[in-house]
Amino acid sequence: MKKEVSFTPEFGLFILFIAFGAWLIYGLAYYWYIRWRGMTVTSWWRSVGHNTELGGVSDSLHLVGMAWDIVPVTQENYDILQFAGLRVINEGDHLHAQIV
Repeated sequence: MKKEVSFTPEFGLFILFIAFGAWLIYGLAYYWYIRWRGMTVTSWWRSVGHNTELGGVSDSLHLVGMAWDIVPVTQENYDILQFAGLRVINEGDHLHAQIV
């Protein structure tokens, strides 16, 4: 006899909550790693309005907390961020690092 499996809406919300929590922890881990390495994060999680004010692209990873703007701009910091597995772009006055 085959047993039928069904998922409740509460279980779906639980999975969504766990996924969001994992995403947040992932972003926070990089944030604290960057700070621990002596860099300053000047922009991390942005609202759509703030992102627009700053001239950010509509699909910016800042909108979901997976991009960081960092100072000071040095080759050492660039190398540290790349070693951590981030895509790094030197934007002149800051380094933009994001999940690859």
